[in-house]
Amino acid sequence: MGVNKASDIAKILIEMNRLSVYRDILKEELVQKAFSFFESNIRNDKETEQEKYLFDLLYYMIGSKKSFHECDSFAKNIFDFILKNENTFSIRAGRDWDISYSLKQVVKNDIEILMNFATINFKSFIVKNEDYVVIAGNGKKNYEGIYSLFNGTTDEIVEKLINYYNNFGTGEISSYVSLKWEGNFEISGTYEYNNDPIKFSNIVGLNYQKELIYKNTESFVKGLPANNILLVGAGGTGKSSLVKASANEFSNKGLKILEIDRKHISDIDKVFKWIRERAAKFIVFMDDLSFEEYETDYKYLKSMLEGGVQRKPDNALVYVTSNRRHLIKEVWKDREENGKEVHETDSVNEKTSLSERFGITLHFMSSNQEEYLEIVRGIAKQRGFAINDEVLRREALQWSMLKNSRNGRAAKQFIDYMQGVKKI
Repeated sequence: MGVNKASDIAKILIEMNRLSVYRDILKEELVQKAFSFFESNIRNDKETEQEKYLFDLLYYMIGSKKSFHECDSFAKNIFDFILKNENTFSIRAGRDWDISYSLKQVVKNDIEILMNFATINFKSFIVKNEDYVVIAGNGKKNYEGIYSLFNGTTDEIVEKLINYYNNFGTGEISSYVSLKWEGNFEISGTYEYNNDPIKFSNIVGLNYQKELIYKNTESFVKGLPANNILLVGAGGTGKSSLVKASANEFSNKGLKILEIDRKHISDIDKVFKWIRERAAKFIVFMDDLSFEEYETDYKYLKSMLEGGVQRKPDNALVYVTSNRRHLIKEVWKDREENGKEVHETDSVNEKTSLSERFGITLHFMSSNQEEYLEIVRGIAKQRGFAINDEVLRREALQWSMLKNSRNGRAAKQFIDYMQGVKKI
């Protein structure tokens, strides 16, 4: 609507105090600073006083980096709050629970109030500093990207919000594409702009593995039966890249990846409890996981994957990479007599029991010479790096001898090196 008059602003501020479902926004520092600025204007304070409140507000918007998208306007900051706020409505929508007619009507009223507040035309209040109008906002317009949710009528916006909460969840995690478990229910996250953007198209070769993990992940995202996957092989063969790519391929469907370090494996029951309470779907990722023969904490994971009292939630899938086929070191001694195993069969079963909890096991082998060169050529082509093929072949083989490996990681490092050298 683009509010223009101080009297209109006064009415909107009164309406803001009548918010119900989204009432928490009144506690937000951004909103409190906006109130201070508008009230100063309504009171017709001295120009220097009004400017003080204005710059407090502008700094918070563009200097404090509180937003998870590129927030270049007052409206987008308000929209971010709506997308992240955990309330009765967003939680019920996120979990696909019924939303009563009365609750939806209250939400519609809140959204209408918030849209009027978000689309205030700052041009009416910023005279000498019109350059700041672009930053603050000059009234309602058609928004793009994630903010296109807020185009249309109030009814349309509410329906789009229901769909958003259902796909991406609520709270701070809705803004993250990848997360990491820090222990004690603490989660850190990575925003889209800072996330590893790798997709399947960036991975040269591994066609069988790519197709299988893609289809499995797609089934999971669609709510169909899917398997936990164990990816086994030497370092640098593409295991971790494939897991990250599978999450990125479906991030627009609300899929998130949650990484757990080996040291937090005893928290797996807490991780699944945390996931179970949320609407989004998660790939629980454990990278380079293995256990020595004397370690027993693998049993935490084994119990949760299958057969335990508390089972894995339906909105979680476990992808694990390891350099060991059975995850546990091949030498196992549960009971010994004169240095020899008493129950050899029990020991073998113990070693394989964890790996058998994974419905799919994918094997990754080191490349032979020609496969390695194809990976090198593929990466060079993707990057638009032009070089004589004979030179590329000779230098790539020398690099593989230097690294004592022929795999995807070595190929990528080689191209990184060659591109850098060529620019010197």
